[in-house]
Amino acid sequence: MADGVTDAADPRSCPTGGERILVVWSCVNCGLIRAPEPAAQRLLQHLREHFVNMFIIVMYVVCMLNPPGGATGALVWRLANRWRTAVDRAVSVHGLTHATYVVLTTLYSLRATAHPDAETGPPSQRAIADASGMEPMYVSRLVRSLESDGLVVRTRDERDTRVVRLELTDDGLEVARPAMRTVQGLLDELLAPLGGRSSDRTRQFVDTLAELLDTPLDPGATDA
Repeated sequence: MADGVTDAADPRSCPTGGERILVVWSCVNCGLIRAPEPAAQRLLQHLREHFVNMFIIVMYVVCMLNPPGGATGALVWRLANRWRTAVDRAVSVHGLTHATYVVLTTLYSLRATAHPDAETGPPSQRAIADASGMEPMYVSRLVRSLESDGLVVRTRDERDTRVVRLELTDDGLEVARPAMRTVQGLLDELLAPLGGRSSDRTRQFVDTLAELLDTPLDPGATDA
């Protein structure tokens, strides 16, 4: 070694071929490798040009395969799972899970609007499924669980016995209200980076989510 510069370097000491290329590339750029022969200098120049060309091609392919919106599905999935997990933990102190919380609070929200007159009756189990976006069979299992806990009462519609109608019990109301306050606090934390629930960014975010939810998806279209 002279003046802190090595006369030779053995890239084979790197664990992988890719790392060898990166080490040699870095050493050439920093001047840490000094090739005493013109042939070696030409080899290093060729390596440099090859690496640059390879890097450009790889970045082009990555950009083509991953356009700006390419990660949307993964981000939506991760955010949905993060929210579900957070709500699960938050409402567990009220004896609920995220799923039972959704059913209970959806029923709470619909009970005032679902039967404006005596002829309609309380919200139906199907109405809960439609409003929550969950499968009817799954809602049925959740309702049975809530009923066994004394939070919900199921009754058959007098005019159509196929229809199951739901009502919150007094205990259900006592659980639903504080659970909703808990989740509202969690929502404030989630939306804080957007400026809170009343900010313009949050309103735009909500509008975007609503637009995406209204967009029909045809899984068969991608198989054509």
